[in-house]
This record gives sequence, structure tokens and C-alpha cells, in this order.
Amino acid sequence: GTWKMLPLKHIFVSLGANTSGCWGAPYDTLCRSLHELERCEINIVCCSSVYRTNPHTAAGMMPPFYNAVIGIRSHYAIGSLLRVLKYIERRAGRRLSARWSRRPLDLDIVDFGGRVLNWPSLTRRGGPIVLPHPLMQDRGFVLVPLAEIAPQWRPPVLGVSAESLLKATPGLRRGVVLANKLPQDWLRTAEGC
Repeated sequence: GTWKMLPLKHIFVSLGANTSGCWGAPYDTLCRSLHELERCEINIVCCSSVYRTNPHTAAGMMPPFYNAVIGIRSHYAIGSLLRVLKYIERRAGRRLSARWSRRPLDLDIVDFGGRVLNWPSLTRRGGPIVLPHPLMQDRGFVLVPLAEIAPQWRPPVLGVSAESLLKATPGLRRGVVLANKLPQDWLRTAEGC
């Protein structure tokens, strides 16, 4: 496809998977998604470890998720980046399904170069994108890996770092367990972020 390109922006994207898909088990899918992102001209600047997390309580019985956060640089405009992420999700085997369902791959834009867009509305299928992600401050599976790679980064609107949010609400760390490091060539830290 053709996607609109803009000057480079610093962006954080969360990755998650809890069921096998076209690219294998969840951990394998997260690794493959990094290659797919770079193939789509998205430069990965830093990458957290992979964390195993419990699914949302509304999801009922389902396997745990494997989550990570990456810092990227890209020339894509917001809408174009979102389309690229959805394209990669589909290639991994994701199909439209209920909100709290199993996912072979879930890619969400957490922050796009500090932009504030449609805030504070909650995202909904078919609705406008909301930036920064409207629920990130409530999600340990986003904040823990984000604090690993960019502990002092402050999301727009909230104005406090991921590390500060975790200290203020220690329960967000509950159920977020280090599962694995990504392969060494992908494991980069805050120096690039």
C-alpha cells in the first residue's frame, strides 16, 4: 500500500500477543513483528524485555499475554502508521473480534511524538485515534516495559513519568512478570529513547 510520510517522529508502540498465530507462539510473534516493522521502514530505536501478564478480568479464562514496548522513529503520519500496524497485525493472523478476546498480535500507539489528539475520549472501534493512549496510565503491561526503556519519559497530558505512575500505584506491577529478553540484536535501552 501507499502510506503518507512525514519528518521523523519519536513514537512508543506497545506489543502484545496471547495466542499462536501465523508466526507461531506469542513470543515468536513478537520477535517476528519487529522484523516486519523494520521491513515497513519503521526504525526500532529501543525495545523492552518481554513481560508475561494476566489478561483483563473482563476477558474471562484465556492464556496470559506477552507484552513489550518499543521506541520507534518513523516518517509515517499518525493515520498511516496506524494502517501499517493494522496491516502487520493481519499478517500475524489477527482478525476483528470481541474487545477482550485472544490475539495473535496487538500493536497500539502509546505516544506519537508528544501529540495530543482527541483527548480525553476513550478509543472505540471505528472511532478516532486518541493520543496519548487514553488508558496507558491504568495498564501495568504498558507502564512496566515503558519504564524499563524510558523511565523519565513523560507522556503528554499526564505530565509524570512511567516510573512515577508505577510508584504512585504499585498495584499496576501486580501480575506483570519478566518472561524473556528479546534476541540481543533487538534489545536496546534508553540510550536511543
